[in-house]
Amino acid sequence: MFSWISWIDLIFIYFTFTIVVFAIGINISESNISPVLLQTFRYGKHAYKGEPSRVVQAFEVPKSYFKHFYVFAIVWAILIFGLTFNLYVLGTTVPAFIIDALDFLYGKDRSVTMSAFTALQATFLLTLQCARRFYETQYIQVFSKQAKINFTHYLVGYLHYFGAFLAIISRAPGFVHNANPEDVTYIQFDMILPRHLSMMTLFFLGWFQQLRANLMLANLRKNRSGAVVTEKHLMPQGGFFDFVSSPHMFWEIVMYTALTVILLPNISWIWVFLWVVSNQIENAWLTHKWYLGTFKNYPKERRAIIPGIL
Repeated sequence: MFSWISWIDLIFIYFTFTIVVFAIGINISESNISPVLLQTFRYGKHAYKGEPSRVVQAFEVPKSYFKHFYVFAIVWAILIFGLTFNLYVLGTTVPAFIIDALDFLYGKDRSVTMSAFTALQATFLLTLQCARRFYETQYIQVFSKQAKINFTHYLVGYLHYFGAFLAIISRAPGFVHNANPEDVTYIQFDMILPRHLSMMTLFFLGWFQQLRANLMLANLRKNRSGAVVTEKHLMPQGGFFDFVSSPHMFWEIVMYTALTVILLPNISWIWVFLWVVSNQIENAWLTHKWYLGTFKNYPKERRAIIPGIL
């Protein structure tokens, strides 16, 4: 591929292009969109309500299968973080087959665009996010037994985390031919820039706030003892839900924004970021429209995803 774009980059560009085109179409003239496409893309509380296509139904899986790709995500995250930790802290070398695989996926003309500390910090933060999402989907989140998602959504979940971690290490020292890893066995303070500290703080803010929002959503379906009493979608109140309909999606964007600033100027990560932003905005917008159409007393001052703006 071109020096500034890779095969994995193309996947995220395709994801972004698809969700943007769909968003424009559904928000401007949903009635002119094929029911097959609507059934394919819509899921959850804003799933397609018309006559279902049996062909599309054949490619649907339970929404609870979201659990599966977070199992994959945490295993993959630990493997990648383990590689970076062993390389930069313990002083080991990256196996040649991994560098060869990155050359195939990202091109042999890759260059280092970050310090070892940046790579280690970014992989650690993303691993922390995967660990929390694994815990939430396995032990907190309540999935409706009737809810379905298209297999394409299921596949995208795997590709997202697979590509996101590779986007980081593809430009990291020690993972590029003829680039020596930097020794961070002893902390070198000149590697730690103000953006590392400020963006890590922002990331942790988003991390804890997203956990809080997901707990609030899950608790809508549980009683005080923690037992599931309903699978209905109820109207959330309190916390950041007083400002936006989908605070968990807002904080997802915040976390990925923090990672993007940390990783600048990693172009491969930019495509990951654009995909996350476009996907979260569209899903939040559909969710907001569903809330407005379902609850007559839904607060009019709430926005879809960005307080006071969108």
